[in-house]
Amino acid sequence: MKALGLYHKILLSFFIMLVLIQAFMIGSFILFKGPPPPEVDEKKFRALALLAENFAENTFGQYDKKENEIRAVSKMVQKLGQITKGKVWLTGQGIPEKINTFGPLPPLPSSTDPKWRHFREFSICHLPPEAMIISIPLAGAPWPDTRLLLQRKRPTPLPPPHKPFLIRLAIICLLLAILAVPVSRFIASPINKLRRSALMIADGDLAHRAKIETRDQIGELARALNHMTDRLEQMIIAGRELLAYVSHELRSPLARIGVAGQMLEDALNKGDTQNSLRYLQSIKDEIHQMEDLLSSILLLSRLDLQQDPFKRGPLELAHLLEALLAKYETFFKGRELRLISDLALSAPILGDEDAINTAISNLLDNAAKHALPGVIVRVSLKRKSHNLIFSIKNPTQELSVEELGRIFEPFFRGENTGQPGSGLGLALAKRIFEEHGGSLRANWEKGEFMVTAEMPAL
Repeated sequence: MKALGLYHKILLSFFIMLVLIQAFMIGSFILFKGPPPPEVDEKKFRALALLAENFAENTFGQYDKKENEIRAVSKMVQKLGQITKGKVWLTGQGIPEKINTFGPLPPLPSSTDPKWRHFREFSICHLPPEAMIISIPLAGAPWPDTRLLLQRKRPTPLPPPHKPFLIRLAIICLLLAILAVPVSRFIASPINKLRRSALMIADGDLAHRAKIETRDQIGELARALNHMTDRLEQMIIAGRELLAYVSHELRSPLARIGVAGQMLEDALNKGDTQNSLRYLQSIKDEIHQMEDLLSSILLLSRLDLQQDPFKRGPLELAHLLEALLAKYETFFKGRELRLISDLALSAPILGDEDAINTAISNLLDNAAKHALPGVIVRVSLKRKSHNLIFSIKNPTQELSVEELGRIFEPFFRGENTGQPGSGLGLALAKRIFEEHGGSLRANWEKGEFMVTAEMPAL
């Protein structure tokens, strides 16, 4: 069985809510309604009884002759029947038959029968199926124990006072149920758009974006989906660029290894030992360069995957810098560069010695390769609050604002560098410092290029 969609769930929820509300309202009326007030019928029939009584007694005693009185009473009976839209009889001792013109009196129960309902001025008895008799005593009649009997059709009972309200409630519920259809579609429509966008992105259309500009939770979900797509597109593009850069960087040393191998083979055939050793060393150097490149790529990839390959421990950064500067002193002199260091501060940090060594070596390599000939390269280590600040400053060709902003991107190389390299050194150094809770930034200061690393001290 197919599961209900969001649109159907919203619509079903509306209907269930309306049914429950209407059931509650009807149930409350049924449970808590009371009988109509008994004085309502009493007031109505008392007015009718007083009308009939006054009308009859005004007729009695107005005539001298008995025959005229009987004729007047008979007309009064007929007139009263017309007024009340019923039948009228007079009962009592000695009442002439010709007074009652509405035919024989229907059989009535005795006055003590519970079918009679007695009031002060009158009594009422309901006759099946739809008739009722009102008995009114006439004290001013010339006959003893005279009573006026008025037969009328039993009035149709009024609808319960809550019935109109229930009808209106049913109409309101019907209107709400009809309005629930477009409301449900309105709510489900952007979600359907999100679904279609997600399917298009999953099918590889990374240029597609969900076009939902609302400021509600659905709009936030659409913006989150678009942000995820942006990041996914950037990652895929970065992966493709990485593959292209790696292929390019590996092609050059492989080509040189191929040429050196051919020349090594020729030298061995000629018995030229000296050149053979030189070509062999060249091949070793190229292999070492490829190993460094692949190691840097592997480390960056592991950091991108949120893997922590470092083994941290207490480390004296000043001692590490002294050892590295001694190692690079010959390299700097070979490029006609003076190296001045200020490492008077000695404070430990928590880090991986090999990783920190690699990061600082990359920074020194970058300074040696790109510094102008004959300039001074300054290395310093200072403390600021709870952090150690390590910086390298050297005059070099000025970079543009765009190049300075992209200098830490993997495989980025400036247009006018003119130096060999893979473009991974600074990117790897930045990631290493960040993984150790620090930072690495680059800027121009008084015409000199400076990189500054900041790490927390123990």
